[in-house]
Amino acid sequence: MSLKTIDCYTQVKNSNFKILSNIISMNKKNDKNVLVIGSSNIDLIGQSKEKIVLNESNPAKISYCPGGVARNIAENIAKLGNNCQLITAIGNDFFGNLIKNSCINSGIDIKNSIQDDKEPTSSYISIHNNDSEMFLSLNETNIIDKITPQFLESKKSLILSANILVLDTNLSQESLNYIFENYNKTIFVDTVSIFKAKKILSNLDKIHTLKPNQAEALNLAGIKETKLSSIKKAAEIFYRKGVKRSLITLGKKGAFSFENNNSEFFSQNLNFSVNVTGAGDALMAGLVHSYLKGWDWKYSVKFSLGAASLATYSLETVNKNLNERNILEVLDKTNDNG
Repeated sequence: MSLKTIDCYTQVKNSNFKILSNIISMNKKNDKNVLVIGSSNIDLIGQSKEKIVLNESNPAKISYCPGGVARNIAENIAKLGNNCQLITAIGNDFFGNLIKNSCINSGIDIKNSIQDDKEPTSSYISIHNNDSEMFLSLNETNIIDKITPQFLESKKSLILSANILVLDTNLSQESLNYIFENYNKTIFVDTVSIFKAKKILSNLDKIHTLKPNQAEALNLAGIKETKLSSIKKAAEIFYRKGVKRSLITLGKKGAFSFENNNSEFFSQNLNFSVNVTGAGDALMAGLVHSYLKGWDWKYSVKFSLGAASLATYSLETVNKNLNERNILEVLDKTNDNG
């Protein structure tokens, strides 16, 4: 029996999505290879039960789970039925082994990663207000510097075999430069933070798809204003410098997209119902998945925003129920609700 995935949906007028029948998934992965390079860490999440009061002990729900921008993206990509390999760095400790086993169980090929005996596994602490919005985050990511240009050179054949590279800017400046300068690949980049986004400034022409948030985009473009027109200006700057597609996320408001000198604002009425940590990683995975599927940009953005919305329904950084069927159902319900 031939194993394949059949997508049964259509795009109706005014760009809404309606599921016409179920997606029949029969466990065959996409035959193209995605290589994600970047950070893995343990996410420690504190969800306040009431509005946070500074200098006080606030009642909260506290949990931990495997995380990290690259690792989260890789798991989401794998959950969407794609072959995914991950180059990352973890410690030879309890959290490192937890991350390794989680990757293996999620179908991520992690055998080309570093597990170091001296440096501890990276950790990320996020504190969320009672409305699920992030209040504060802290991170320790020293081990990522083990991914040097010399180490990446030893993985040259793996990098060359990938159809898509996905990078996060937790990588060192030197390692990012090495990849940009030595591999003519379709490269997707997650900018991670305002400070780390600057590492890609001299290599924007090597980037196929760029996903910053509003603050990261404006800072990277050197724009101080925060108006919607300023976001469009930032996207235009990226395009003139060689970025083929950019999607600037705007939190609950949606996202601003730019491709081939065409821009559009997407408002999705997304429900940040439980935990916003990991929404951007799911969105990036949605963009990668959509590209592998050959979907047009407008459809890809809507699908990816649906993935981001679904990610927020889980206390864990990656929603275990993320798949095409559930993303399309989220989009369907969103459109039915106006």
